[in-house]
Amino acid sequence: MGNWLEALRDRVIVRSQVGKRKLDAAFTRRALDRKLADLGEKFLGLARDGRLAVPGDVAGLFTEARQLKEALEAQHEEGAARGDRCAGEREVAVTQKTSGPWRSWERA
Repeated sequence: MGNWLEALRDRVIVRSQVGKRKLDAAFTRRALDRKLADLGEKFLGLARDGRLAVPGDVAGLFTEARQLKEALEAQHEEGAARGDRCAGEREVAVTQKTSGPWRSWERA
């Protein structure tokens, strides 16, 4: 019985380490995604101000991003002129679903 418990304990430890590594990788991926978004925003701003040259390899992406940003700003301005709270953005109500043994969040 003692050997069986030790084997079970070892298996639980290994499984928890695998889970921790997966979780760490997911957090690292999210941090990388945020940094890349920050880098892109900074690059877009510098290029738009003329303080940074846009390489030809990314000129198309730069143009598309600039057009999307300008469209979003125009939507915000248009919404603000109408008095909208969330100009240009769709409001989504979130409700907590508590039926059943597990709680989850869903869009209303």
